[in-house]
Amino acid sequence: MLGYTRQKIGEYVEFIRLEITVILITHVMACLWIIIGHSDADGWVNSFIAAEKDSTGDLTIDSYGLAREIYINAFYFML
Repeated sequence: MLGYTRQKIGEYVEFIRLEITVILITHVMACLWIIIGHSDADGWVNSFIAAEKDSTGDLTIDSYGLAREIYINAFYFML
């Protein structure tokens, strides 16, 4: 019984390690995707900001105001 429990705990630890690795790699890739999106004037980040300005009518919106939405979109795309 004790060996079975240790085996299950080991499997859970391996699964959690895999989850953390996937999340970390996805985070790094999302950050790189944001950098690539900022590097070009027609990049996706600038297009996203322009679309938000058009839809809300607020011309003071910048990448800092939309940082959360930009990161969530990049993370979702990479995942």
